[in-house]
Amino acid sequence: MKSLNQEELVGSNVSVAMFDNNSPERELTMFATINMQTKEINIYNEEMMQNWIKKENINPKAKPGESLYLEKPVRTIAEYFGPLIEKGFELEYPQEEPTLTFKV
Repeated sequence: MKSLNQEELVGSNVSVAMFDNNSPERELTMFATINMQTKEINIYNEEMMQNWIKKENINPKAKPGESLYLEKPVRTIAEYFGPLIEKGFELEYPQEEPTLTFKV
C-alpha cells in the first residue's frame, strides 16, 4: 500500500491488478483492482483479499512447530486501503466474478 500512497500516482494513468498465486492448480486469479485515475478500488473476491491482508502478519522467524502468523489482529479491507480511501478512493464490491485467470 505504501508504494501506491504517493501523491504523484493519485490521478495518474496507473492501474494495479491483484492476483492470488496460492493455488494447487497453479492458477493466478485476479481478486482486486486499483485504478489510480478514477480512484476506484474493486474487490472481486473478499476471501482472497482477506487472505492477502493476513499475510502482513506472517512471522518470518517462525521455527518448526511455531505459529506461522504473529498474534496480531488482521486488518479489515477498509483499514488496509485506508490511506487511499482518505485520498478520495472508493471501495467497491462488484457482483461479477473476475474472469482473468492465468495458468502458470
